[in-house]
Amino acid sequence: MKPPLKRKRLSEDSTDFRVIDAAGEDLGRVDGNTIVYPEKTALKIVQSVNALERLSKDFEKLEAELATYKVAPTGLKPVDITSLSRKGDALFTTIQLEDPNLRPFFDYEEDGVKRRAVWLKFGASRISNEGRSCFIGSRMRDGITDFEHDSAYAVHISLIGLQYKFTDNHVSHFEAFLTTTPEDIRIYSPDFDPAKVKGSSKCDYKGCDKHLMLPDGYFTPPMYEFARVVAGKRISITMGPVLEGDEG
Repeated sequence: MKPPLKRKRLSEDSTDFRVIDAAGEDLGRVDGNTIVYPEKTALKIVQSVNALERLSKDFEKLEAELATYKVAPTGLKPVDITSLSRKGDALFTTIQLEDPNLRPFFDYEEDGVKRRAVWLKFGASRISNEGRSCFIGSRMRDGITDFEHDSAYAVHISLIGLQYKFTDNHVSHFEAFLTTTPEDIRIYSPDFDPAKVKGSSKCDYKGCDKHLMLPDGYFTPPMYEFARVVAGKRISITMGPVLEGDEG
């Protein structure tokens, strides 16, 4: 406990007092109901007030920064392109973000039960871990091809450290990390319409089924708004048949 401050009456009939601390330092004069501080003490008070103002501004800034963490990073939301990918009525693939800093943005409660929405959902997929090729991809529906007549990808994501976990009821589970290069996280937007791509046309090769071809130089556009956010993050992959009574 700090020693109490002492009051020293200026004169026998005066209402004024000097305020003296335990070390004998004159902290100021009480003139009736007014405190008059010596210059040294006044400077300390001004410095303290300025420090408090700076601290207050720092707290306001911190509060504003914390508020941003309550909102998902731009573009980070569930993406369902089942209708754009192949065999979405029979096969499903889901990719779930396992990063602890990103998972809360997909948590929700339904009928009192805590659930987590998947980040990415599509139909039939190809997954590869051969040599230096490690990726997961999904081809576009309706035989849509690129300019080289190869089936166009609706999803093509490079992976790191792909590991098979287990299969149950024909549903297989994998774990991996997304590539650290955002440009290699290529996912079409759910509202993408291949027919509206400038330069796209029907195939005119003899014996072909007149499928849609995307123009030369047009590749799966990376969705940069969240590719930068998720690059390098840990994911889980689930793929298998759409079972009766299953949402896919």
